[in-house]
Amino acid sequence: MKHNQNGVALLEVLIALVVVAVGLIGMALLQVTAMKHAHQGQMHSHSTYLLYDITDRIRANGDGADSGDYDLAFGSNVSASKNCESVECTSAEMADFDLDQWEDHILRVLPGGEGAVSVSGGVATVSIRYDDDRDESDTVTYQLQAPL
Repeated sequence: MKHNQNGVALLEVLIALVVVAVGLIGMALLQVTAMKHAHQGQMHSHSTYLLYDITDRIRANGDGADSGDYDLAFGSNVSASKNCESVECTSAEMADFDLDQWEDHILRVLPGGEGAVSVSGGVATVSIRYDDDRDESDTVTYQLQAPL
């Protein structure tokens, strides 16, 4: 008795191709997810660095902190009148210089980033927010409260 099995090998090849294609799609999705999480980690690291940076600058200028020179709301812009790295500055000028440098750094490394600072009762409250999504729908905010 002869059995006719034409096309069985072709069917096996097609099934194998579907299995491989599903595996490759899964690997591609895994890669995209890994890249997204790596980017989020990088933005978190930048935010943490920037929070501690302005906190250290505030601690270094105690007179400016006590007089409220570091207070900054989201959306506000500060421009320094002097470059305090090369000339001597008052505590208010140093605060403006520090905030100007800080805001510039935020804008360079965080998409849609902005910062806010409030100093009250010997405690600095520093906040950073930025756009974590390409369509500007996800805003991430980090906040640090540090004694001065």
